[in-house]
Amino acid sequence: MTRKLTTEEYMSYMDKTPVACIDIVLFNEDRTQVLLFKRTNEPAQGIYYTPGGCIQKGETFAEAAVRKMEQELGITLDAGKLNNPQVIEELWPNSAFPNISYHAITVFFGYTLTEREAATITLDPQHNARQWFAVDDASIHPYLKQRIRALQ
Repeated sequence: MTRKLTTEEYMSYMDKTPVACIDIVLFNEDRTQVLLFKRTNEPAQGIYYTPGGCIQKGETFAEAAVRKMEQELGITLDAGKLNNPQVIEELWPNSAFPNISYHAITVFFGYTLTEREAATITLDPQHNARQWFAVDDASIHPYLKQRIRALQ
């Protein structure tokens, strides 16, 4: 198991280099909607966004996706149903740390969520609401619109 960085180590790392992340775009069964989660922390505080986070050293993309969904939503994804991995670069003017911008190279998957899986989701402290959005909803953040287009 990889040693987790301390807050100070992570802040220093984030100040100097892009962060490697994994995110999952959760679609409904007919792939006409995406389930997004309102973030409580920066970057993207107050914005409905996809769940995910940092990839740990030694983790495959699928392992990271499964781990993040368990941590953030309390659900265990079927790694075999993760589909169409893509990459996006994200640049945000702020992060969870004062005076440090956020630069991420994010690998993202699509995942078709069953009604049963969706019913068992529990939010972690990073999210305070969830909502289904039509895939073409104009209010979806531009980074997410890019992801949705890439996965369709």
